[in-house]
Amino acid sequence: MFFEAGNEKNTFTTTISTARFSHDIKPLDFFDIAYQEALPKKEGIEIPLSVFRHGESGLKAITKYLKEQKNLNYSDIAKALNRNPRTIWSSYDKTSKKPLVYEPSKTINTTVLADRNLSVLEAVAVHLKKEGLSLKEISLELDKSPKTIWTVLERAKKKGGVMLQ
Repeated sequence: MFFEAGNEKNTFTTTISTARFSHDIKPLDFFDIAYQEALPKKEGIEIPLSVFRHGESGLKAITKYLKEQKNLNYSDIAKALNRNPRTIWSSYDKTSKKPLVYEPSKTINTTVLADRNLSVLEAVAVHLKKEGLSLKEISLELDKSPKTIWTVLERAKKKGGVMLQ
């Protein structure tokens, strides 16, 4: 990003490399925007990793948790997960009908799951690996075998764009 002194209105012109436009803002606004961009963004919904310990697939487990524990409707769940509401309804409809208990555990944000290039399990495993967890630690958190986690991470690498240590 760069800026230059503006005209007689005392404005700055900013050009953001990721955007395809320029706009004029006042000097104080520029610093407010820079400060806000530097703050960590807390969007999405935190989901405990214990949702994966009940034998359901990733999307079914997350949908069941968000519907029953967070009382979200299908449309809100679909927006949070970047999925079609019909897919969310179908996933929830196929889950087991018994109520589940979720133990306190590490959490993952729904923004991690919004990338449709990876499956839910791939996205979760990649995120946990990037946080520094070992295969064994990831497998314990998700109640999967270490070999399954290794396979999931390898599949994510083959899909491209995933750099792991």
